[in-house]
Order: sequence, then structure tokens, then C-alpha cells
Amino acid sequence: MVVYQRDVEGAVPSLFRMVVVSYYTHINTENYIMKRKSIVKWLMLFVITLSLLIPVSIAESVPASDTVRVAVAVSGSSMEFVTHGEYQIVEQRNGNVIAQLGSNERWRVENRDGWLFMYGPGNILGPYGGTLAVQASSAVTASVIAGEGNILDRVSIRGMKVRDTFGNTVTLADQDRLRVLSATGTGELAMAGNETFLLSLSANSLNTRYRGDILFMIEDGTLMAVNRLNVEDYLRGVIAAEMPSTWPEEALKAQAVTSRTYAMHMAGESKESAYDLTSDQYTQMYRGYDGEYSSTSKAVQDTTGVVMLNHGKPVQAYFHSSSGGYTENSEDVWLTPLPSIKARIDSYDINDAHYNWQVYYSAYQLTDRFRNSASFKSISNINCVYTDTGTRVREMTVIGLDYDDRPLQIKISNADRVRTTLGLKSALFRMDKTFDEYNNLSGVRLTGSGFGHGLGMSQYGARGMALEGYDYRDILRFYFTDIVVVGNYGE
Repeated sequence: MVVYQRDVEGAVPSLFRMVVVSYYTHINTENYIMKRKSIVKWLMLFVITLSLLIPVSIAESVPASDTVRVAVAVSGSSMEFVTHGEYQIVEQRNGNVIAQLGSNERWRVENRDGWLFMYGPGNILGPYGGTLAVQASSAVTASVIAGEGNILDRVSIRGMKVRDTFGNTVTLADQDRLRVLSATGTGELAMAGNETFLLSLSANSLNTRYRGDILFMIEDGTLMAVNRLNVEDYLRGVIAAEMPSTWPEEALKAQAVTSRTYAMHMAGESKESAYDLTSDQYTQMYRGYDGEYSSTSKAVQDTTGVVMLNHGKPVQAYFHSSSGGYTENSEDVWLTPLPSIKARIDSYDINDAHYNWQVYYSAYQLTDRFRNSASFKSISNINCVYTDTGTRVREMTVIGLDYDDRPLQIKISNADRVRTTLGLKSALFRMDKTFDEYNNLSGVRLTGSGFGHGLGMSQYGARGMALEGYDYRDILRFYFTDIVVVGNYGE
């Protein structure tokens, strides 16, 4: 009996393997040999037919966590959206559909004393105290049985593949017609084809088109819009916002994997929050459908599902514009040591945009720079402690007098806080100080290189490696330590 189970291993899902095993346990021993040949023929015919009729049952499926939520707009009072395709408004707490929307409908969403109201063509909806989702009416949730027997709920087939009994792999999204076997017989699976459903969101004088759903909610008394969509569709609107679309293909792929890994990590860490990511530099820049380019979308597609893992989990895949020739340990720039973010000499980061920049601050400008940390009347000196690479300022001690002429001393710790406090492109700098006749600091000239925090992947460095012929996996393994680069989202 084990032989028969092994014969169909990988060709049918676990659910069907259990049925097959159960069937064989009821075969009489004396008839076993006689029936073996005919049963095998029948079984293989059944498996082949099943694989053709129900490809999704053996899908190499993207896990359910491939959806991300991106906070895209905040407004005190109202926002508007326009549908491009047929949509519906759904109460998230109970799944009730409260309105069906046609294409090209314009709706206004208002925050009225902490309650949601929606105004559309001939419709006033509200008040609602929870989250309202605007989602495509044709989106059908499919329950997929994966090869391991796991049941995965999917709304989109993007990224899903099937493998037939001959080992051929086919992408579902590329198939015009699919047939399924149900309790009522065989039928054709209706697909939306390549139709793109979009929502145009107008908020704070900006209008942006988005794939996926838009969730409207009240957070801390403020109206918020969150774009919920497949992570691959999300990345289409990220990569060109983070890296020039004209850069080498392998650099764009490295950015795609880095951004995907970062998004998956954030989604895993923020399940109790209203959103996983923002659309600005605090997480990753995201410009929605209007920020998509063919070259960056190709980089996303060519690396679909590829992520970086450390001990089986997506790493905190940080990146920055230019390392200035050195990346840093995470604990020197921020607070927490991370196994995948380590210091290294970066000889691939070569550019004319972010090297040997200079900034001059007078004594008065310096006191203004430190006003959020302390009120200095005058500054007599500034001392710097550098990171292990000897290049970035990890700690800065500022010495002077307060407005009562009492001694005042403060420490600015961690390189990224030094950078932001001084308003610099990078914490990789040297300080030349000048003093007045009273031995007080009269000014400083800062000469530095790099742009950004200096952790993880340097984008200019990725560009340099790609120009030298390295592929995206080489780039990732250079900038991140103790990682494995795997497909299928690490499943």
C-alpha cells in the first residue's frame, strides 16, 4: 500500500491521498494482486483527469499573508474616490455588503464626530463606527488545497502556479480558460482576464490610483485610507519610487526582493495594527498604480515570491541610497542588534551625487539644531565617538552653557539620531571646528559622504555590482549577512 501512496505522491493533494489509502485498505488480500494492474491504470487516469480539471487543488500557492495594508492618506474631514470597475462597499466587522457600485462612480467619505458617512450617486450611507472596505465586486475568494493539504484562502490568483502529473508548471494567470470539477459537474471557471480594477483616491489635494481595496476608518479621531492589496501589486508601486527605473535590471531585482522581504516582515509584525506600512520614507515609498513602470514591474515579476530569510523568517531588510563606502552594524545606527545587518566595506558604492558633501554651521545655528534636546546659550565644544568602521559618528557630546550660565552637557546617541539632529545626508562625516577668542565654538564644517542611515543594502552599491556583472542574489548576499534567498515567500 505504501507503494501506491508513493506512486501518486506530489501528483494529488493530501486530501485525495487519504481517499486513495482508505480505498486500498478495503481491498481483500486474495484479490490484491489480481486487481493491482487495473486499479493502477484507473488511478493514474483519475489523477491525470483531476490535474487537468482542478489545477488549483495542487497549486504552489502564495500564502494567505501575501496581502499588505498600506496607509496612503490621512484627512481630518473628508476624502473622495472614483471607481474604475464594479465595486462594493463592505462592513469589515461582519462582511455585510451595504452597497453595489458601478464603474466611474464618484463617492465622498466623511468623518463626522468619529462616524463614517459615505455619499454617492443617490445614496447616503452611515453612520458607521467600524471600517468600511471598497473592494472589487468580481473578487471571488477561492479555497485552495495545497500539496501539503493546507487550505489557503485567496482572492487573487496572481503568483499561483499548478503542476501537472508530468511535472510541467503553468502560471494560472496566463491561462485563458480553466475547468473545474464540482459536485454539480464540470464547468468553466470564469476569470476577469487582464482587466485592471482601480480606485482613484483624492485626499489632501492629491489624486492617486490604486490596485486592490481601499479601507476607510477613523483612527484617533482622524479619517484614514488604507490600501489593502497583494504584495506583488504593492511592489509595482514601490520599486520605481525607491530606485530609478532606468538602473540595471539586476539592481532593480535586488530592490524588489529587499522591498518584498521588508514588507513581509512588517506585515508579520503589525497584525494587531490598522496597517502594516506607510507610503512614505518611514517605511517604503509607495505611489500606487501611477508609480508603476515596465522595467520595475518586470523586476517584481521576475522575482515573484523571492524573499530573504534568517532562521526561517523574513529579515528586516533595510536599505539606503548611498553607503559612502561603508555600511554599519544595526546597533550603532539604531538600537537593536540584527543578525543580518552588519558593517562592511562597500567598494561598489561609487557615485558623484553623495560623496564629499560639506555643511557649515555657525555657533548660533548649532544651538538652534540642538534646541529639541537642550537650551544652549552657547556651545564651547562638540566631541564625537565613531562606529566600529571608524567612519560614522555613533555618539556626539555637546558641551556649553544654558541661559542661566550654568554648565550644560548632552549626549546625542546612535548614528541615525546624530544624522537627523544635524540635518545631514549621513552620519559619515568629519568635523572641523573653529573657536572664538573666548574659546567658545564659533562654527563647524562637516565633510561627509553617503546618503541615508547606512544599514543593509546600498542602492548605489547594488547599481555598481550590477554594472560589474553580479546578479541580484550576489548583491543581496553581499549586503545582508546570514541569509538564505528562497522562493515561494519562504513557504
